[in-house]
Amino acid sequence: MGISSLWKKVKESPSFTPTQFVVIAENIDQKSGLGQPIEKDQHYFMVRVNEMFLSYQRKWFSTYDPVVFSTAEYLYGGQRVSQPFLISPNMLQSPFKKLNEGFLFKDTTIAGLQPYRGGFFGLSLVLGRLKQDNYLRKLLSLLENTAAAFPTGFSTVITGYSKIANIVLDSVEAMFDSHEIEPVIGMRQEYVPAVQDNFTSGYRVLINALEGKFDPSKFFVKNNSLFYGNSIDESQPYRENDYILYSILKTSYRDDIDILPFHHQYMELQKLISGMFELSAEERKLINGKLFSLQDNIRMSPDLIRPQIIEQINTYRQDLKQMIDSRQPLSGSKGLKEEKQDEWEKEMDSLGLELLNQIN
Repeated sequence: MGISSLWKKVKESPSFTPTQFVVIAENIDQKSGLGQPIEKDQHYFMVRVNEMFLSYQRKWFSTYDPVVFSTAEYLYGGQRVSQPFLISPNMLQSPFKKLNEGFLFKDTTIAGLQPYRGGFFGLSLVLGRLKQDNYLRKLLSLLENTAAAFPTGFSTVITGYSKIANIVLDSVEAMFDSHEIEPVIGMRQEYVPAVQDNFTSGYRVLINALEGKFDPSKFFVKNNSLFYGNSIDESQPYRENDYILYSILKTSYRDDIDILPFHHQYMELQKLISGMFELSAEERKLINGKLFSLQDNIRMSPDLIRPQIIEQINTYRQDLKQMIDSRQPLSGSKGLKEEKQDEWEKEMDSLGLELLNQIN
């Protein structure tokens, strides 16, 4: 079982409408970084459902509950992983805003923030409907919690996560196969940069309407919402059909370093230094050894891109140096000075930093 067989079952459903298109960059109010390639080892990617609108036409929340299933496939930690995400009725009921035309759901991250390691990237997204009296509601809630268990930085649990992902995929496939969930709209896109496709940032739309019923060039994105009209200023919120507006975004920096595994090692090193009154030669060697070990773990981290690896190492080194330099004895000496390194030690430190900066 896997995403390929699941997608085959979704496409074969008689109720499935696979209409999708890309919103052109000129039609988006915030153009920064959009339409640009997401480069290997230079960018992080994130996939977000920016907006979902469900009209009253399909009797949403009166007869049927919406179910959104997605999966992102990419390289992580030297292996190809599938990261599923499930938005079940339990999650949808509170964040949905009731409108005169239907219901609106805003802003949910379904994949990322993860480094792009090059090669194949696959994304699947399906909106389905489930009868409200269906006995699968509790199971969906369980799967939703399972799929969201490790949204970011799961290098320490990658083996366990792969097993969990397979359970979610198999369970969702069984639901679609038994017709307990009817797919309404969906898409699957595979990006293979080495062959022909550019893996780029931007906004995409899934819409429950046949192609030819609308002009894709008249769709606009303002403040992460979908609009339709002759210009971005004159356009109005689109409310004609069910749709999902989603985006693939890129960034060169992640600010959640505190949740990554190597940060605990850094905190332990801080704790070690704080417990030392005066730093002897042996204690300095111990600190240097632990610092180089920390540096190696950051360098090998699957959660950071290369530019931020160098930046993070330098940040930690500077912070620890300031912590050591600022320590003053209560009495006696004039203050602690950094122990002078001999030429061999200086050369080894310089070589280590030079090797890091030569990584392309």
